[in-house]
Amino acid sequence: MVRTVLQEGGIKPFAIVLHPAEGFMFWSDHGVPKKIERCNMDGTKRKVIAKEDIDYVKSLAIDLDSQRVFWVEYSKNYLSSAKFDGNNRRKNLITQLKTSTSIDIYGQHVYFVTYETGHKAVYKASKVDGSGWTKVFDGKNTLYKLKVFHPSKQLEGYDVCGDDNGGCSHLCLPTSGHTFSCACPNDRDMSSDNFTCLNSDGSVVTSTPRLTTNAPSSRLPFTIPQTNSTSGTKENKNADATVGSSCTHGTLAVVIASVTFIAMVGMLIYNRHLLTRIVASAGNSNPVQRRNCEENMYTEAIL
Repeated sequence: MVRTVLQEGGIKPFAIVLHPAEGFMFWSDHGVPKKIERCNMDGTKRKVIAKEDIDYVKSLAIDLDSQRVFWVEYSKNYLSSAKFDGNNRRKNLITQLKTSTSIDIYGQHVYFVTYETGHKAVYKASKVDGSGWTKVFDGKNTLYKLKVFHPSKQLEGYDVCGDDNGGCSHLCLPTSGHTFSCACPNDRDMSSDNFTCLNSDGSVVTSTPRLTTNAPSSRLPFTIPQTNSTSGTKENKNADATVGSSCTHGTLAVVIASVTFIAMVGMLIYNRHLLTRIVASAGNSNPVQRRNCEENMYTEAIL
């Protein structure tokens, strides 16, 4: 399933980085003129971040703490950055940096993959001013890209597409302002409801209905049948019988679940009582043995 979000003559994207929580997509353009741009993940609200004094940008990285996008240019010893809107641009000279093919941010440092006379390595430096150039480890000649994974880099926030894919039949694309838009693959068109894609013959795509607790009713891909108030007595009796049968099965399921729960609680209490007896019989002369015994028994009781 492929969707082209940007299509314009002359664009030559190379490096790309996403900020899903804000709905941003950044990329470097090796066309004429060379530049760094940003847009929403659906291709809307396109904006130039930097275009002055820009060469071949091989790698981009975003820093969630400072809300900045960082980049390095091929065969240049500068570390550059700007705010997400392009303001407050910085350019720091790092004399030790010769050629870098990839960067990423972690904590207070920028990490670089460097290439020099057939040898590759990973270095780090301050993301603020480029100071503290330090080798992290030597790499192999096949080393090209770098990505740092850590829980602190996973920004917590509300996923605008997390609730039933936003109600979209195919693609849900985050956009700025904590909103989203639905999109279709390149070979399909969007219907008038802006949520559902159409088949090639113009018919609506059908899929298995999915109920969600928070999705507005207008987004549900089906309607719930309503009871006809003019139905005859026989039909109403059949309906009542069906409801009664459902209630009977539901009551039986609740009873079985309750009995099972009570049995589990009883077993747990029994095992805890047995645990107390075993620990007491172990005595106080060997606290290590007593602790191990308690841990083992507690594990068995939980299982």
